[in-house]
Amino acid sequence: FRLLGPQVLASLVDPLMALTDSFWVGQLPSGTTSLASLAPAEVIFTCTDLARNVLTSSSRTLMGRLYHSGRKDEAELYASSLLLVAFGLGMLVIAPCVLRPTALIAPILGSGQLDLLQQASGFVFFRALSYPAVLGSVVVNTVLCGAYLDNLCVLRISSFGLLLNVLLDPILILHSGVKGAAVATTISASAVFLLGWREVRRRGFRLNLQMPKRAEYVRLAASVP
Repeated sequence: FRLLGPQVLASLVDPLMALTDSFWVGQLPSGTTSLASLAPAEVIFTCTDLARNVLTSSSRTLMGRLYHSGRKDEAELYASSLLLVAFGLGMLVIAPCVLRPTALIAPILGSGQLDLLQQASGFVFFRALSYPAVLGSVVVNTVLCGAYLDNLCVLRISSFGLLLNVLLDPILILHSGVKGAAVATTISASAVFLLGWREVRRRGFRLNLQMPKRAEYVRLAASVP
């Protein structure tokens, strides 16, 4: 339970954040329309979650193998490479959602839904800004769980993000409408990533944003079991 329990509980954070968003959006004067505007955005972000799955798949296992076999340098190189990939994928998500949010959502909603389209576009615009931090947190969690076997730390950080989102939602949603939910999510995701980054650095694990040299990649590939 020490390893599995915190991981299972941490996986509940995202659904609870979505539930909180839906509750406060439902309190808006245009409650039904506002709630409906979340649906097309969730379709888009369900698709983009594939990037999160790609980063998560087998990465913790490999991180654990490298770190616990005494190859900390290779583990740090692997994590740094993952972080660059995470930020790159995050920017790919941001680009269409920020530049053309309406074009993404219009085919889902169809014609004659102008108010719904405007609310959904605002939500997608601000929610997309969270994705570099969301994917960066996947890498940080890979280090904490794979190298340090500290799922409890991940749970604490994720719980802080949930608490921050719960506190921000009523303020931002009631002030700015549906897009306030996305802003709250983006702030919470950024805080979670920064706390995770700080924790990893505090433990002496180096995460660099510099592009590794080709020779380093070759060394890493040769060291992977």
